[in-house]
Amino acid sequence: MAGFSALAVAPASAETLIKVTQGDDYAYLYQNSWYDNVYACDVEADGHGVYVKVWK
Repeated sequence: MAGFSALAVAPASAETLIKVTQGDDYAYLYQNSWYDNVYACDVEADGHGVYVKVWK
């Protein structure tokens, strides 16, 4: 299974966008004053899933 490195982010004062990639697969963390959004995208047809771990 393909995986991404963990993302750890300090509290956002305005907006924060962090994107990590592995091959063509990617994940991102978007934070602003109101919410956090985490997204992982598996675009390689290789039979391996992707995941992202986030902790604050």
